[in-house]
Amino acid sequence: MTHIARLRALLPVLAILLALAPAATGAVTAKPQVTSAGGVARVEVALTGATGRSAATAVTVTIGARRFVLVKRTAARWRSAPFRGRAAAGVLALAGKRAVVRVRTRAGVRVVRAPLAAPPAAPGTPGAPGTTPTTPGAGATPLFAAPAQELSGNDAFTHFSRYLLNGRFTDCLAGWPNCAVEERYVHCTTGAWEYHRYTPTSGADINSYGSFTVTGAVARTDGSWGVEYIVSAYGNQYFYSWQVAANGTVTGQYWAAGNAPPNPPNEILGPFTWAQPAGGC
Repeated sequence: MTHIARLRALLPVLAILLALAPAATGAVTAKPQVTSAGGVARVEVALTGATGRSAATAVTVTIGARRFVLVKRTAARWRSAPFRGRAAAGVLALAGKRAVVRVRTRAGVRVVRAPLAAPPAAPGTPGAPGTTPTTPGAGATPLFAAPAQELSGNDAFTHFSRYLLNGRFTDCLAGWPNCAVEERYVHCTTGAWEYHRYTPTSGADINSYGSFTVTGAVARTDGSWGVEYIVSAYGNQYFYSWQVAANGTVTGQYWAAGNAPPNPPNEILGPFTWAQPAGGC
């Protein structure tokens, strides 16, 4: 039999082998992301092209020394077990690091390397808890009502007390553990005061409680306001001075026990962001 005849005889066999061969998995793509909702963090993967023989049967994500086994939520989305508390903070801290995603299918294994995306930003509703205040502008609803003329003392405090009381100054609007570390100053309607510093490290959190007495106030015609108060806690007095911009940005000064204005402050605070409700009251 000639070589050409042999090749012709093999063609039907080759056609059968090609039909039975595993399909390429190159069409499958995977996008890893860390998500956070209700104090629960997860590692999730969104799949595209995972249909037919390329449908995923198992998904794992490796980030450094950590490996997450994901479970199927839908054909296109897989997610890890939930993480809470300090474990959630550790998972959220992985955002931005390179993730190795392995998608097992009947057609083979697809490996995708990509940065772990951070949680999506919350909607920007002014003043809502866990969202970013909107800077007032044309057509925008201002965060704070502005007085017709600048106010000071009791008149000023009466004007902006609705914002200070049941309000918080924070550097993490979504609240810990959505950030690796959060600092939060809480002002309750009862006159109670709280300071919290939440971290992912066991025993490193700070939780201070006291009461505050307002000693100075100003409300400006651009909607910004300022407040000074004394915090009484643990048998000592501490002085704070805060400036709140019209867009909700907060900066402050702090005088430790044994020090007081007009002496230089012990610490410059912020920038933080004003938000309501206070939380914790």
